[in-house]
Amino acid sequence: MESLSSLIHAIKLELKQFKKNKNFHRLFKKKNKRLKQFKIS
Repeated sequence: MESLSSLIHAIKLELKQFKKNKNFHRLFKKKNKRLKQFKIS
């Protein structure tokens, strides 16, 4: 049972990291759009 609980804990940590990465990608896309607009103008 110990390995099962540690596995669940590891999966939860992975999900936290995944959410952080998704937020990071969203911020990166916004910055990319601004950079493109800046280059055009």
